[in-house]
Amino acid sequence: MKAKWAEHHALVELWIGTLILALPCEIVLLVFFEDRLNKSLGLLFGVLANMLLTLHMERTISKALDLDEKGAKAVAISGYFIRYMFVFVLLAICAFTKAADPVCAFLGLMLRKPAAYIQPHTHRISERVCGKEVFYRENIPAEVQDELYGNKEIKESEDATERK
Repeated sequence: MKAKWAEHHALVELWIGTLILALPCEIVLLVFFEDRLNKSLGLLFGVLANMLLTLHMERTISKALDLDEKGAKAVAISGYFIRYMFVFVLLAICAFTKAADPVCAFLGLMLRKPAAYIQPHTHRISERVCGKEVFYRENIPAEVQDELYGNKEIKESEDATERK
């Protein structure tokens, strides 16, 4: 699981940030508002949709990076359109069925924005859970890995010899 987490660590960190930010929102909804179930369901649907949309965005960006400029632009625009249609359908269902509060669903959808701002803090949590090496060694070329993670004493002695 650590390898999967490390492979998609930015996505997982956004998810963690979204869940961390959803907790105070849920507490406020439960304490200060009536019709708690409706509002809580709206927030839950919004948070779950937020997580699905973040996953879709990550997959779309990954696809777009493997294409030429024209293909990447087409993939990015189609992904953008799909995400906005999903948001529209979710909010329409919430509004017309009255099963969940659409304003709270929108709040849950928008939690991705502040979650991105707290991502450096959730990244520290990820590093503690998985270890720093998991994130970086796999993505760094072998020559650079040797320089970064090799025997530091040997490197320091070579640098000292070169300076003299």
